[in-house]
Parts: sequence; C-alpha cells; structure tokens
Amino acid sequence: MKLTQILGIILLSCLIWNCSGDTNEEPIDTPTGITGDGTLQNVLEVITDEYDVPALAALIVDDEGTLEFSAVGKRAVESDSKVSLDDLWHIGSITKSITSTLAAITIEEGFLNWDSTIIEVFPELQGVILQKYEHIELQQLLSMTSGLKDDFENPIYASLDLDDFIIDVRQEATVLSLSFDHELLHGDYEYANVNYIIAAAMIEQVYGDSWENLLAEKVFSALSLYAYGMGAPGSEDSVDQPRGHHINDMGQLESVYLDNPALLAPAGRVHISLEGMAQYLIFHLRAHQGNVDLISQSNAAKLYEDVGGHNYALGWQIDHATGNPWHNGSNTFWYAHMELDPKRNIAIFVVTNAATQNAQIAVQLSLDVLSERFDASK
Repeated sequence: MKLTQILGIILLSCLIWNCSGDTNEEPIDTPTGITGDGTLQNVLEVITDEYDVPALAALIVDDEGTLEFSAVGKRAVESDSKVSLDDLWHIGSITKSITSTLAAITIEEGFLNWDSTIIEVFPELQGVILQKYEHIELQQLLSMTSGLKDDFENPIYASLDLDDFIIDVRQEATVLSLSFDHELLHGDYEYANVNYIIAAAMIEQVYGDSWENLLAEKVFSALSLYAYGMGAPGSEDSVDQPRGHHINDMGQLESVYLDNPALLAPAGRVHISLEGMAQYLIFHLRAHQGNVDLISQSNAAKLYEDVGGHNYALGWQIDHATGNPWHNGSNTFWYAHMELDPKRNIAIFVVTNAATQNAQIAVQLSLDVLSERFDASK
C-alpha cells in the first residue's frame, strides 16, 4: 500500500490533539458538582454521560502502586459491549515517551549517545541526503529541534511501499525525509512525527532489529508489561476491545477500526492496558527520582529536561507553570493524556475512545477529578 493511499484514510501528522481538525459538535459546558464525592466509577459515569463519549478509563498511581483506577462505558456506540478493567486503550503520541525511553536504554547499553548523528549511524548516506542534515543528533530528533517537519504529501514519498519489511520502510523514509529541504534551522522547534521515525531507524540500525521487537524486549518485558500491542485494539470482526470513534458526515458519533500505518508506530501506535499504563507511569515516577536500574539517573533526567525553552523534553511535554512532564495523544479516533507530578509523587492517566472536542474536555475534567480526589484523601 502506498503512502499516498493512506493519506486519504487517516491524517498521518495528527497524533496529538492540537493538530486535529474541527468536528461538527458544540462543546458542552463543564458540569458543576463533580468533586471527590462517591466512587471513581460513579464520577466517570457522570462525565461520560455529560460529554457523550463512549467510554472513559482513568488511573492514578504513586511510586509504590496504583491508588485508584476505573473504566466505564461502551466499547462501541453501536454495541452493548461494556469496557472492562482489562481492556486495551490506544495512547497515540504518548508512544513518543516510550520511544524516548527505548533510546535511553540504547544509550545505557552503549549502542548510541544522545549526540549520535545520523551520518555516524548511517555512514552510507553521506552524499545521498542533504549535507545540512548529516549531523542531526538523536537528542534533536527526540526533542523536535532537528529542523525537520512533517510533509508526507510531498511527491517524494510516492515510491514508499508501506507493505515492505518495516525496518527497510523506516530507513527508506529516513532517506526520503532527509533528501529535501524542510526550510527550518537546527534548533527550531517543530512538532513532527518524522523525527521519531528517524530516531527509531537509528535505534533499529545499531541493534539490527525492529523498533517493535526492541520495544517488547527492552521496555515492556523489562517492566513486566505484557498487555499491549500496535494499531487498533482487538479485531475488526467483533467488538472484543474498545473501538475508536469520530463524528461522521451526519454529525453522529460512529465507531471505526482504523489506525496510522506501522511506519509511524514509534510516533504513536501503541495500545496498552490500564495495568500496563500504571506500571509504566510508576517506572517514570521512580526514574524521575533517579531510582530505577534500567536507566541511570543522568540519562533519566535527560528525558524530562526542557530543550531550548520550547516546553518539550524527550518524548515529554513540559508544563511551563509547574515544570511537570506530560503528554497527550490522538490518532483522531482516541484521546489520551498522561502527566507526572513528582512533587506530589503521583502520576495520572485518562483515555477515551473518541477524539472530539467533548472528549478533550471529558479527559481534562477526569484528570482534575483524580487530582482533587488525591488531595482530599490526604
């Protein structure tokens, strides 16, 4: 399947919400009276009903374990199948933090450095790619300061066959992306998924294995996380997992079984269980404290450091007011948000299987509720 064919189905560059298009719905005002009263399940049910989202899942952890978690609603609006605590949830560009975690492990194992350049990893590309891009560093790719931008509609990509061996596809995409002028300067911040395709290609090159296999071995297995996968969760033939949703041409919420192609997996194609996400956030709370074996304190700290004052670190956005690391994600059919609060020693994750304006509000309100419930418990 050609890349240009995929573009007609899914907007490739929109793996975080702020680059998504408009919907046909009107956002609903935030309901009052939703505080720390009642069970978390009851609160999420109220939010789900008020904001017309199919389902919500949420959790809060500290560095020792899960404090609260719940999942409510339907897997698909056309189905009576309810979500469960074991279901899998698409996390979109939150995947970028996982790719950056893999990069830190790669550095820890001595295969790369943060300042490793494209030409050092791919010396055969000298004279093939534009000279101005030969010395782009791994850390510049992960911090979106490489001087590259997404331009997948460029005719240069027409020859890219997405059905080829995935390592070859990412290397081909790397060559193509670095063969035309993106008209940005090194150090310029530009949120672009192409950065993570190339970073993954560098990691694949030094290990001789795919990003998918390396992620399974170096990150998920190391953290004892096994309920995860790539692409849309479940099967297309039955509603056995939550489905993504969008607003159709009739202005109605409709389920879909779609995702971005595997080329973009390092930028945002992971789905994971609530338990798995809890373990992942616990790991990063501990890593922020310099208290994990998998990554050294200095390499862990690098993940959460704002680069160039752009409020972006390495796979983590940085809240300009609090300094807290966070990231959201959407493949235009789901919306997810995670954040660390190291001062309070908590992390929160909320996801819904829709990508509407109301979905954003529902997720943000759920984040606020979990934060308030934690404070009320003290």
